[in-house]
Amino acid sequence: MNKLQLSMFLSNQILVLKTGMELTAQAKRFRADFKKMVGLRANASHLDVVRVLKQIYIDNGIENEFIEKFKSLRAEHLLEQL
Repeated sequence: MNKLQLSMFLSNQILVLKTGMELTAQAKRFRADFKKMVGLRANASHLDVVRVLKQIYIDNGIENEFIEKFKSLRAEHLLEQL
C-alpha cells in the first residue's frame, strides 16, 4: 500500500466513523481486503481498522500526518477513542 492509498483509506475510515458514509463504493471491498492482509477478523470494527492504520503510520515515522488528517477533517474527538 502506498502513501496515497494509506491517506485515502484513513480519510474514508474517519468519514465512516463521523457520518456512517463511505468515500467510494469500492471502500468496503478495499477494507475487507485490508483486514485480511493485516490479520484482522472479518467483523473487526472501524475503530480496529483505524488502530491498525495508526500503527502503520507510527511504524513509518509519519504519526504527525495521522494526527493532522484527523484535525483537517475536524475529527479530533475520535482520537480519544484510539
